[in-house]
Amino acid sequence: MNAGHANPAVGSQGSPSGGAAATSAKGGSSHNLGMIALIAMAVGTMVGGGVFALSGMVVQEAGAGSIIAYILAGIVMMLSALCFAAVSSRAKPGETGYAPLGRTLGPVWRFITMWAFYIMGVSATAYVLMSFGSYFRVFVPHAAAVVVSLVAVAALMFLNWGPTALVGKAETVMVGFKVGVLILVIIFGFIAFKPSFFDNWAPHGFGSVLSATALLFTAYAGFNVITNVSGSVKNSEKKVPRAIILSLAIVAAIYIGVAIALVVSGQAGDHGFAQNGLTLAAKKIMGAWGVTLVGIAALVSTLSGANANLLGSGDLLVRMAATGDIPSKFGRLSKKGNPILAITVSTAIIVVLMLAAHFTGSGGMRLIVVFTNVSGIIALILVDITAAKMAFGHWKTPGVKLKGGMLIPILAIIAAAIQIPSLGKWWETAIGTAMVAVGFLIWAFRKHSDPQEVHEINHHLAHNNTPLHRVARGVDYVLSGGKRHANVPSVPPVPPMPVAAGAAGSGGVASEASGSAGA
Repeated sequence: MNAGHANPAVGSQGSPSGGAAATSAKGGSSHNLGMIALIAMAVGTMVGGGVFALSGMVVQEAGAGSIIAYILAGIVMMLSALCFAAVSSRAKPGETGYAPLGRTLGPVWRFITMWAFYIMGVSATAYVLMSFGSYFRVFVPHAAAVVVSLVAVAALMFLNWGPTALVGKAETVMVGFKVGVLILVIIFGFIAFKPSFFDNWAPHGFGSVLSATALLFTAYAGFNVITNVSGSVKNSEKKVPRAIILSLAIVAAIYIGVAIALVVSGQAGDHGFAQNGLTLAAKKIMGAWGVTLVGIAALVSTLSGANANLLGSGDLLVRMAATGDIPSKFGRLSKKGNPILAITVSTAIIVVLMLAAHFTGSGGMRLIVVFTNVSGIIALILVDITAAKMAFGHWKTPGVKLKGGMLIPILAIIAAAIQIPSLGKWWETAIGTAMVAVGFLIWAFRKHSDPQEVHEINHHLAHNNTPLHRVARGVDYVLSGGKRHANVPSVPPVPPMPVAAGAAGSGGVASEASGSAGA
């Protein structure tokens, strides 16, 4: 994960917003993202936090059983990912991917879902940056990890205030580098493999495997970046589900290979393994040069993953502003098209979470991981319920149709829900749930947005003119060998808001903001 990033990545870890389904026929960008770019974005998003920030913690907890945990978590996320694709594919031109959820369950549940994904994104950014601080100590042993993490988040904030197409191009290079290093670790792990390493496959019992599975739930978060930019994908009904399945399969294979390498290293009991497991394993199976290489890859991966989650979180606030669910000022874009206030607010929340984790002690990072998973599970359960209701209605609207009727959505609901009791102590889960519940208070006391501002936000969304879209085009530009255009599309001036829309209090993506369309 964003939780997840690649970028766009990021995930989010990420992070989790629905895609504007604008089409060129509606005046949006004519740029169509390729399948490889979609997969690269999702893989990069998931791998950033999931491997380097969580693998050591999981292997320390479940031993060789972590391999089973990765498989189970991947299956659970696959079910919810298919439901997510089915729901978001029913967005109308100019809507966010959450609009169908609003029409099915009601506007308040649309908002709670988006808010839960937002909490997941900022929490994931916090623990990934904490991991960055820990890996930084591989090269500067006496550095204060929390200070390094705070400097890093400040740097990312300023980065996301500036040009984003360049970020997409750089992200592509970083994804290739970190995946290449992980493959190298996997190869050395298989070279060192002995069956005896798996004699005691679950040293702490099968309960630890279930706990590890729950912690890994959002390690696969990040697939949603594909739906976030679905408005720029030609023939998205077929390509989006296919890209989601392929990216999850690729990431699962990487995770399982890395878990095997960590187990065969025999270092799971060492001090600091939960935070720096990959470097300790590399030292054992690869030597000193492996520590350096993996350390660099860890720094690159966690930083890019955090950037992806921060970008995705800011994008979510913009989309919530576009629906009128939060004050429209959170969706304001600078002259460069960046949501500066949204990014700044997200950064502030991330800082609070990191400081809270730091002063909590050794279990602080795990606590933030619990928050990430609780919010992500709640969000995806709501998506799964939406898909189940759509399936019960026999998929009346055009979009992705899941085989087996309600079978996949029901299995997804059950599989996600049973993860919660295994996450951690009851009070940890309770705090994570309370953070999501804050969304109901925000909804109850929300203020009316400026209709004209909402109209302008939706104009940019409808023309695929957000930082997330620009990063995606940067990724596609590199992977297509420069054949596809990476620059921001020419966005026509914002037209005056229709009188009828203003009278209805709309201005949302399509008519989403008013809630009259049930978005």
